[in-house]
Amino acid sequence: TAEAKASAAKKPALLGAAALLFLIAGVVVLCMTLALALATLVGPLAGGLIASLVTFGIAAALGLWAKQEAGKLK
Repeated sequence: TAEAKASAAKKPALLGAAALLFLIAGVVVLCMTLALALATLVGPLAGGLIASLVTFGIAAALGLWAKQEAGKLK
């Protein structure tokens, strides 16, 4: 039945959500590591700004890619 299928899907959905949270945490750690590494070269403020710009650039590129893929579905 539909209830049995929904009940069976709970555990994989929770595990997938947990995996996404760990992925987000990993990205945050990567960005902080980049900022700290750059801080030794160009100073803490510039290092943080460069790391933020790199992160925002990646996010923008992924957003554009998602928009293109969504456009192919029409």
